[in-house]
Amino acid sequence: MLNLKLPSYFDTEKIFFGFADTVNPNANGSENQVVPKVVILEKKSKAKNAKLVPIKSYEYHNINKIVPLASYMRDKEIGWLISNEKVQEIIERTGLEEAKVLDIEKHEKVLKKAA
Repeated sequence: MLNLKLPSYFDTEKIFFGFADTVNPNANGSENQVVPKVVILEKKSKAKNAKLVPIKSYEYHNINKIVPLASYMRDKEIGWLISNEKVQEIIERTGLEEAKVLDIEKHEKVLKKAA
């Protein structure tokens, strides 16, 4: 059997949500400068202690909590593969936005951690 990866589909078992802190540089004195957002993580192997890596280049400060994607899915939605559109729909259920995706080709500057 061939192990093909479809371009816009992910293995549901290997996708996780990371609840990350991002920095809002445009916040005024009354707004919170740290904004919680969602980062999509993927487990690279089936090993129990496999490393979770972001599927895109995100801008975030740190990840506070990691939860399996399936925990936000309804029972009838759970299957082997999940589309990118469905992942976006599930992110909306969390009540948080996805973290900013950086475009490496455009060499976008990443906000540095304040010393």
